Formats: sequence, C-alpha cells, structure tokens
Amino acid sequence: MQVQLSLRRLVIILLAVLTLLAIASSAVQIGKYVYDYREDWTRMINMDREMNLPTWYEAALMSASGFLLGIIAQRKQELQDRFSRDWRLLSRIFYLLAIDEIVGIHELFIVPDLAEKLNLPWFLHSTWVIPGMVAVGFFIRRFWRFGKHLEPKTRWWFIGSIGLFIAGVIGMEMVGSTYAQWQHQQSLGYAMIATLEEVIEICGMIAFIYALLNYLRDLQGSLNIEIKLLP
Repeated sequence: MQVQLSLRRLVIILLAVLTLLAIASSAVQIGKYVYDYREDWTRMINMDREMNLPTWYEAALMSASGFLLGIIAQRKQELQDRFSRDWRLLSRIFYLLAIDEIVGIHELFIVPDLAEKLNLPWFLHSTWVIPGMVAVGFFIRRFWRFGKHLEPKTRWWFIGSIGLFIAGVIGMEMVGSTYAQWQHQQSLGYAMIATLEEVIEICGMIAFIYALLNYLRDLQGSLNIEIKLLP
C-alpha cells in the first residue's frame, strides 16, 4: 500500500487550519475585550492560552518534524553518512519542543521578581527568553558544520523556517513584554500580539515540514510512502 502525498496540497491544508485557528482566536479576543464575552469554552481556541487546540496543533507539527527527521536519520545511517547523528539529534530536539509546547516547561523560567531585582530592560521581562537565546546560540554553534554540508536550497529553507520559528518564539515574546510594560497583559492589543506570535511560530513549523519533505523526496526519489502492515 502506498500513500501519495502532494506537497502543495499539504501546505495549503496546514495553512488553512492555521488560518481558521487564527480567525477563531481573534474573534474570541474581540469578544472578550470589546464585548466582555468570557465563556469557558473560548479557552479551547484562544491562542493566548495553553493546553488547547492551537497548542496541540503546533505540538503535532513539531512531532511531525521530529518524525520526518528520524526517517532521514535512519536513511542517512543506512548510507553511513557522517551527519546521521546530527539528523537524529535534531529529531529528538523537535520531540522535546513538542513536549514543552504542551507542558510549558519554559514558563518555569519566568520569574517577575528576578526581572525587577536585576532591573532588566522591558523586552527581557519574560525572563525565559534569556536562557532561550543562550540555547539558540548553542544550537547555531552545534549545527553550524551540519548546515554548511547541506545543499544551498535546503540550507536556506532550514535557516528561513527555523529563523521564522525563533522570531515568533523569542522575538514576539519580547514585543509582547514591551507592550505589557506600556499597557498591560489583560488587553486586546496584548492578546493580538500573542495570537500573532503563535501564527509566526506555526508558519515556521509548516515551512520546516515543507523543507523536510522536499529533502526527503530528493533523498528517496519519490514522495510515495510504503506502509507495511505487520502481523
């Protein structure tokens, strides 16, 4: 049995789901802050909240990235490629990101009192971005040689998609912290910034999945996926 996958159609579907989630979340924010509509069910589609549909959608995309990276790592290992371990490590990193997206481990690093005591600038008041930037620095250093060995097309797709994801995760978090200092978190403006943050993150993940599938197609010569049903 073979599953034929159209990259263009897949991207359109993933972006359509994102668009629906973004529109629903924006409607919820307007209902909350303009019309004072605060029903509990709206939390399930609010991109400014955790453990809901947008969270699970992004975690699913991260898990899919980890899965695709694992497939590539396995193929590279069969070919005795010297970068097979890098592909495997990337796979594990994206599985960890999926877990963090659901559980919210990074939020443990948000310490408002520490930000005030250290007199940190406004854009660092979500203190988790500091270890986040350090982690990004280690990531770049660790995978610098790996990135250089990729063909230019794949390299720039990887850089662009992961860069877009980081811009959403860290960059927009800093923008949100700035706005919160100027206004406050319980406002329509901050909620829309949080929605935009999630949209940018998810766009980065969709672009990364597209890049991985393109790479896998070139590696395998086809996007046909053979499914073996074992007893």
